[in-house]
Amino acid sequence: MNEANISPLARRLAEENSIDWRQLQGSGPDGRVVERDVLMYLARIMSGEADLPTQPDAELAADQRAAADGDAAPDHHDGEAAGELIAS
Repeated sequence: MNEANISPLARRLAEENSIDWRQLQGSGPDGRVVERDVLMYLARIMSGEADLPTQPDAELAADQRAAADGDAAPDHHDGEAAGELIAS
């Protein structure tokens, strides 16, 4: 499945919920992952039928969003501001 095989809304929902959409079975035209597919997966998580995504996947999703926006990779230092990490 390639990047074009997911709708923009489904991609946003997946990224915001740290879901690797490439693992979902798309129900749209030509197997495209659509909003309904992501929502159904989230419903399976809520019902206990599927496992929660792991934290490293959440960090990867944040890195991917930053890269897509042209920003530098986010800093994963437990909420510390970058200025607090630099010795004065």
